[in-house]
Amino acid sequence: MKIEFGILTNKVDITNKLNNIEKIPSNCWERCELFRVDPCPGKEKSIFINNIEYKAGKEIDLKFIKQINIVYFIWINTKKQYNFIIDGQLDDLIKSNILDISNFYIEICCEDIKLHDKIKETIKNKLLNYDYHININSINKYEYYGIKKIYDLALKEPDLIYLYFHSKGMTDFYDNINTRHKYEEYLTYNTVNNYKNVLNLFNYNTNITHTGFFPSNYENFIWLNFFYAKGTYIVTCKNPIVTTDRYYYEKWCGTGKNCCVYNLYKNSLNIKYSIDQVGNILNND
Repeated sequence: MKIEFGILTNKVDITNKLNNIEKIPSNCWERCELFRVDPCPGKEKSIFINNIEYKAGKEIDLKFIKQINIVYFIWINTKKQYNFIIDGQLDDLIKSNILDISNFYIEICCEDIKLHDKIKETIKNKLLNYDYHININSINKYEYYGIKKIYDLALKEPDLIYLYFHSKGMTDFYDNINTRHKYEEYLTYNTVNNYKNVLNLFNYNTNITHTGFFPSNYENFIWLNFFYAKGTYIVTCKNPIVTTDRYYYEKWCGTGKNCCVYNLYKNSLNIKYSIDQVGNILNND
């Protein structure tokens, strides 16, 4: 989250001056005292959060400012009890409280058009107390819909943080028919519940571009495609294309410029993995 103080043509970045501050006072003079800066004396100054202007006269509660755009991609496999996966992932999301500071976008691919309304109703009932945006498609393009969404959003809102995750365990490769796969459970729970750590990580480390539990030891992507990234980094990634190579979408988050990947599992910039190492960790953790 980028926070600035001043007027449209003359403002200063005060993001790092807000340590442990939850509310910004309504009075312009009190704001100058709090930030110990007055970029344009004698003028009525505003707060700019991610380039959105908040004029003086109203207190700003930072707890409710949207800092993250979440993109959740779901591929529906009708051979499985897909509701187990969707319900479980949404439960983890809700319980983490990340939705309080996020815009939530759901991209779905379901080739059986007759199920579209049922799936939408299921999600609606789960998210009764939350705002969200949903889009459902009937042509299987692997994770294209989700990756394209996160890219397009970043072009419009590059100052936000982005979380991407998906309905892992839905394919026939995994043997979970009536349950969630343990890889997915681990990744969903631990990824979404680390959002506060990630916000601090990005706010105080300008060089770090994206993060996840298992960075690849080549090409700078995150194995299994559960990741956070800065919008300013995502806009440097390749414009996603439709391809029959499903692994293209997993590698996509490593296609940006000046990559600096952080390992959330080990809290390190230096530790990266092969896919076999990731499997060993998930099977034994």
